[in-house]
Amino acid sequence: MFLIYFFISYIYFFTAFSESLLIAPGDSWIQNYPLRHYYGEMLKNGDFSFWLPFEFLGTSLVGIMQAGVFYPLNLIYIILPYAQAFNISLILHYALAALFTYMYAKTVNLKSIPAFMAGLVFGFAGFLMAHKGHTSMMNAAIWLPLVIYFFEKIRITLNYKYVIWASIIIAIQVFAGHFQITVYTLMFLAFFVFFYRLKMDRIQGNRFIILSAITVMVGVILSSPQIISSFELSKEAWRLDQGYNYFIEYSFPPYMILTFFFPFIFGGGYGGEYWSIWNLTETVAFAGIFPLILGVVVFYIHKKKNIHIYFWGIAIILTFILALGGYTPIYKLFYHIPVYNMFRVPARHWLEFNLAISILFGFGIQYLLYDIKERSIFIVKSIKFYVVTALCLFGVLIVFKSLVGSTFINSSIQERIAYSLSLNNKAFYIPLIFIFCYLIWLIFVKYFKGNNLFLVLSIFMLVSFEVFSFGRFHDSNWIEMNKINDLEEVDSSLLYFKE
Repeated sequence: MFLIYFFISYIYFFTAFSESLLIAPGDSWIQNYPLRHYYGEMLKNGDFSFWLPFEFLGTSLVGIMQAGVFYPLNLIYIILPYAQAFNISLILHYALAALFTYMYAKTVNLKSIPAFMAGLVFGFAGFLMAHKGHTSMMNAAIWLPLVIYFFEKIRITLNYKYVIWASIIIAIQVFAGHFQITVYTLMFLAFFVFFYRLKMDRIQGNRFIILSAITVMVGVILSSPQIISSFELSKEAWRLDQGYNYFIEYSFPPYMILTFFFPFIFGGGYGGEYWSIWNLTETVAFAGIFPLILGVVVFYIHKKKNIHIYFWGIAIILTFILALGGYTPIYKLFYHIPVYNMFRVPARHWLEFNLAISILFGFGIQYLLYDIKERSIFIVKSIKFYVVTALCLFGVLIVFKSLVGSTFINSSIQERIAYSLSLNNKAFYIPLIFIFCYLIWLIFVKYFKGNNLFLVLSIFMLVSFEVFSFGRFHDSNWIEMNKINDLEEVDSSLLYFKE
């Protein structure tokens, strides 16, 4: 399964390998690639130091958490040339994200095909693909489903061996280099433990809480070299204690819910220049049109029948509220939570949201393909919800269209809205094609009497094309490797940093 996911990841970025491009948009080119180049060079030359002499008058290399000094997967920079290692590491992490989601999905009784589809959605759409330029953030985020996998194992077996594994994975996530993602993971774990504890008897539930607490404690101890070093360096950071307005920066604007269905409707990708608030990387939550709709339908129909569906449905609601950030009054309470209030960009909660959507989508595919008794009822309700969603979406689009000619909005914004909602805009008509194709597939499933293989292949192709239509074209301004070939030959790291 890992090889299949890795091959899909390679296909996503085939152009980068065939045309010798470095997949390093935004922050990756500014900081993440140079840090890893320097890190790999030191390891290869055998002169490793925890001190970085080339920024300011010198600073702690290990304290710069995003360098990932202790991150095991960064050892790839010893084996391969730095640019190739950077690209291979990227596609490796996407494959692992999908694999870890598949592993968890199997533990909650999904069959191989639905579990595979869940991994496909989480690994190759939404948050992870949007943040390919935030290398350390993406590296840390992929471990979330594996942490959940081991906590589910702890819940089921109450076995100490899974405590050990889970604590190691928590430490690895810290070492990956983005502490905000680790904090979000620990918060999600707290919700996980609290939710499932309510469904267990007193003795087993208390044991589950104790094992969970031990797991987190051991994980923190294992990662303490990174935590302590970064805490010391953070005393010099200007981004701490910037106040409430900084805390809610990059909250998700409610009107951008359109990007759930039209990810580039406000620009970006093949939708032209981005023109909405903040930026597309931090705000987009696209996980696929059908995965979102099917996930919501599954929660609505089966929340009382399946505890896992109930959990992930509640997770969708909670993480959506958190992503809204400053647009909800309740978020002011979160500003008083220690550690959590150190971070901005509430929209980064789309990480947990996307994982929840992918798991519920897996359940939906399982009901459609394998539950013959409920298939007909499930499809009818799915089609009804699909049509209602389409009508609501159409109504929202009409409202947006009515803004053209309004005296309350300047002419340049009106022109952008008019173009965004025209059939000449790929960002508008491509999602419409997928909406139509998914509806046809649902209708076809209702009357199909043949082998499931055709249904599996057809939905796999549809979902693959849709997530590709987002992930491949978001942040695709990559660097030509011939521009950095000279840098690869430089012996002195100082000259490299100057360049």
